[in-house]
Amino acid sequence: MFNQECKILSDKLDSINKRIDIFENLTKRVDDLEKRVLDEEKYVNDKLHEIKEEIKDIKTNMLNSIRYVFEIVSSEIFNQDVKWRLQTNPDNYLRTNIELSTGKYNFKNYLYNDPNG
Repeated sequence: MFNQECKILSDKLDSINKRIDIFENLTKRVDDLEKRVLDEEKYVNDKLHEIKEEIKDIKTNMLNSIRYVFEIVSSEIFNQDVKWRLQTNPDNYLRTNIELSTGKYNFKNYLYNDPNG
């Protein structure tokens, strides 16, 4: 009888040890997953910060471009030739002026139509 009780207790102890091993394994996996989630969260937050900075730069550049275009238009609106160019093809006129002022104008691809022929 004693041997049988020892066997039963031994089996229960083995079962408990297996459950403890499973629990420890699951705990380790959860810890690893938490670490991965934290790493991913840091990566996502860093990328969001970069995107916010890029958006801020884009907004600043847009505002500067709008101000510059406004300066071009307001300073030259009384010139009839400029007025005609702005009325017929404002995008091309403004793009050309911006490219000329920034040194990015490509003279080989000059496509502007002169009103005088």
